[in-house]
Amino acid sequence: MRETTIHWMNDEKCADVSTCDPRLIAQIEGNGGKPIAQYRDGSREYRIPVELVQITK
Repeated sequence: MRETTIHWMNDEKCADVSTCDPRLIAQIEGNGGKPIAQYRDGSREYRIPVELVQITK
């Protein structure tokens, strides 16, 4: 399953994004994102500027 979680930081400038979705990983890394954690299941966690986060249905 491609699960993604977003945790908004209190400073409202950054968000932590944890995902195992290869499409999101490619987009985040394509915008200069570096993983702050990598897990055995292939998921990664990033801290990114909130300007990069767009949530759509």
